[in-house]
Amino acid sequence: LEIFGIHLWYQTSLAALKARVFHYNLMCIRTKYAQGMVLESIKRDLPDIEPIPFKKRKNFYVDQDYEERKLEDGNRVGVLMLQPNFFRNMKPIDGAIAGINKLNADKDLKVFICTAPMRHYQNCVLEKYDWVKKHLGAKWINRLILTRDKSLIKGDVLIDDRPQIIGDTVTPSWKHIVFDAPYNQNVSNPRMKSWNDLDVIYDELKKK
Repeated sequence: LEIFGIHLWYQTSLAALKARVFHYNLMCIRTKYAQGMVLESIKRDLPDIEPIPFKKRKNFYVDQDYEERKLEDGNRVGVLMLQPNFFRNMKPIDGAIAGINKLNADKDLKVFICTAPMRHYQNCVLEKYDWVKKHLGAKWINRLILTRDKSLIKGDVLIDDRPQIIGDTVTPSWKHIVFDAPYNQNVSNPRMKSWNDLDVIYDELKKK
């Protein structure tokens, strides 16, 4: 089994649970804090824009929430995410680091972090590598996968807060486990509400 992008891959060999692969979306480790940084930046740099609380988010991309209210506001908020240190300074979600290390300690599993770089990648790519090294250690650099199309990555389970993972592969090899967020409540996939819900991952692997 392999886990990527905070996604989880699970593979079976001779009916045994071996070499299972998990893939995790990096944002599942720090999504709420990304929103927190946006709110702080808006209050500091765009005081004329009324911040939208995380619980009221409707869209996966934060700038789209503001764009629906006023096009110019969406554009201005989007620029904030392109600034240096936006990704590097995010904090881990409670329990995320311990949860990943617990999964990684399972000899039957292989865990990878899979994350999509922004199209304006000048700061994003390097800072994601720096973040992983700082919070998980240098050994995790070799388990970091950057791709704009996660459907191409092979595995058993993908843990991601994005409501839908769409790419060139119509039917990916992995099962999408949704990491809970206000903007994905209409998705009926298996759901992790927090990093205390690791059993959801194992339950899906047993079905493979």
